Amino acid sequence: MYKNHKNKLWFILYVIIIGGATAILSVISDNLQFIYLDGPITTSRFIVSYLAIMFNSLPIWFLLAMITGRIFGKNIKSAAIYSTIYTLTSITIYFVIGSSYSGGPNILALGLKSLAYVLITWYGASVLGGFLGGIIGFVFRSKPYVLLIFPAGVILQLCINGTHAWEDRLGIAQSITYCLMLVISLWYFYILNKKKVNSD
Repeated sequence: MYKNHKNKLWFILYVIIIGGATAILSVISDNLQFIYLDGPITTSRFIVSYLAIMFNSLPIWFLLAMITGRIFGKNIKSAAIYSTIYTLTSITIYFVIGSSYSGGPNILALGLKSLAYVLITWYGASVLGGFLGGIIGFVFRSKPYVLLIFPAGVILQLCINGTHAWEDRLGIAQSITYCLMLVISLWYFYILNKKKVNSD
């Protein structure tokens, strides 16, 4: 009983810190044009912008959902629940903070029809991503091959960004990071698979 209570407290702290940071960085990413227009691009401003645009990407949101399920899930069901709660909380914080900025997603200014569309699409995607991410993160413990879903998502993100993502410093840094994530995840899968074959 005490252990379960402690686990929930750690989860709440995790959601507040990691989920909150992800939401804040995502809002900053939506407002990058204001950052670039406000004076020269210093090293610190470039780093913040880079982190913001990375955390506002589908691969990172999905990866964090996987990590949540991996850390807090005791079984597939609890992993999916924890990860879904984390993702929904993050997207809610994102909307709340974003509504305060001109470049953010101000859902308070939307009409009923548009609001319903946003809730269905964004929250629907969050539920689906959190649910699948949590399950994959938990199943990864015993079946490393599920990790292949992540590099597939990274490839999809690279395709969505297209060649124009390589036209400026920030885009190049982001694209190189995605390529590194792709290589590292495939290499990690290879190592785990090799160890499993040798153990068998």
